[in-house]
Amino acid sequence: MNYGQELCFARRRKRLRQKAVAEKAGINPATVIDIERERILVQEATYQRLMAVIEALPEQAKQVAA
Repeated sequence: MNYGQELCFARRRKRLRQKAVAEKAGINPATVIDIERERILVQEATYQRLMAVIEALPEQAKQVAA
């Protein structure tokens, strides 16, 4: 399974920023970036934890340029 891609798709569906997911999960935002870009391998438990964080966060409203 492609964990990084799945996390990225789930996060983008809810219009969440990597920083918001990282803060809620208690990890460095660079780690979320590295996971999504598959620069580092992630264990099943970590993947499940990040998916739970994404599910728990409310969807962000689409931002409109001023």
